[in-house]
Order: sequence, then C-alpha cells, then structure tokens
Amino acid sequence: MFQLKSELSLISLNARGLRDITKRKRKNANVIFLQETHSKTEDCNFWSKQWGDKAYFCHGSSRSAGVAVLLKNFQGQIISHYKDQHGHWLILVVNFDTFNLVLINVYGYNNLSQNKFMLEDIAQNLGQIKQTYSTNNIIIGGDFNLVQDNYYDKWPSKYSMSHPNITFNTFCNEQHLMDIWRHLNPGTIKSSWFSSTNKSRLDYWLVANELLTNDIHSDISNSSQGGSSWRLKLLDKLDKMNIQKAEGAFVRSRAKWIEEGEKKYSLFL
Repeated sequence: MFQLKSELSLISLNARGLRDITKRKRKNANVIFLQETHSKTEDCNFWSKQWGDKAYFCHGSSRSAGVAVLLKNFQGQIISHYKDQHGHWLILVVNFDTFNLVLINVYGYNNLSQNKFMLEDIAQNLGQIKQTYSTNNIIIGGDFNLVQDNYYDKWPSKYSMSHPNITFNTFCNEQHLMDIWRHLNPGTIKSSWFSSTNKSRLDYWLVANELLTNDIHSDISNSSQGGSSWRLKLLDKLDKMNIQKAEGAFVRSRAKWIEEGEKKYSLFL
C-alpha cells in the first residue's frame, strides 16, 4: 500500500508549443505534465535554466508532438526515466523513501490504430518497470486524443447510452488503472477539447488502484493558453486528519483568546 506523507499536486496541460516564453512560466504544482511542447534537443538547457528546477524532455519536432515533465519543490528522487523516440510519452520512476512511484506523461496520436500501438508500447515498458522496481504505484496523465466513453465524453455523440472505448478501457483494465475524474464525477459531462461544433474529454489522470487509499482530488479548469488544464492532488489521509486537527486547534485557541481577552479587558472598566 502506497501512502504519501504530504500533498502531491500535478497539472497536465497541452501547451501547443513552448516557444512563447509566457507558456514557460511557473505553474502552481509539484509536477507539471506538458504535451505538444514542440521541443528540440538544443532547447533543453535553456528551457531548464529558465524553469529553475528539474525538467525532463522527450522530443518530437519543432512543429509537432513532444512531452515534458517539470518538477517544482518535488520531494521524490528520480531514479530512472524512459522515453519514446517519437515524442509521445515520457516515464519517470520516483523513489519516496521506501516506496517507488511511476509517473507517465502521454500525448496521443490523432489516429486510433497508432494510439493502440502507443498504449501497447507503454504497457510493455510498464511490465518491465513494475518488475524491476517492485511497484504497482502508477499515475498516468496527459492528452490521449482518445475518449474513454463515446457517449459521456464526446459531443455530439451518435450513441444514446454509455459506449466505452475498447482500446482505452482494455489498457486501463489490464494495468489496473482508474479514470479518477470519472470515478469522482460519475455521469458528469465536461470537455477538455472543443471547437465550434464539437467537444470531447481527451485528457485524463489514470491512477493505480493501489493509490486510491490516498485522499484524491481531480478537476479541470480553463488555461491561459486557451485550452484546459487538469489537476490532480493526492493527500495522505493521516496528513489530512492532522491538518484538520491543526485547523480545529487554531479555531479553539482563537476562541479562548477572545474570551480571555474580553475578561481581562473588563478589569479596566
């Protein structure tokens, strides 16, 4: 069982290119997944220095693909990383004391068959990583360019009821992953990509079943780049209880101070 000792916050965002300096500003999270970075090898050093903390890149071309993982005040230690030669996925293996965690940033293809091969490739790498690092703790995030359900996650839909995407759901079931936003928001309709005539939820946080003992929050918000950013927060339940106790103690202490202060003040009347 994997239990975090403090909050771990993640953001996933399709950057649509990072050459605009405004897109390389700091985000309020420990881990930032970026897709469509359009990065090249020669960009790494300069962009990493601008970021001011650890950054990992997997390059596509200057006009397509590319993913990156940026870290900020990150408590874990990166012990290994793997990347796709076409710039569509990046894997980090992280050690938190005695626990290992696998983080995967994904940018899917605009083609179903290519996405199927991509997920098979990720699954093959995951099988080796799980065995090598003795862990089933996995978080996958990013823009998959796939819908989880052709009714709930695609509008307009030609279906009148739930119609799961076989490719996507087979991958999740085989890897024991949960579409955590859907799990927390059953039946809710929300999009991460939209045009004048269509909307779809193409961005996901897939969380291993082993991590569900943590307190998890996931939401979507509009980004300054005109797209959507997806947040994921994991907070250890014990840590959450301690925070709640501390907040309660503060309230009680302030109430006592007010009461005692009023009594002392009355001496001067």
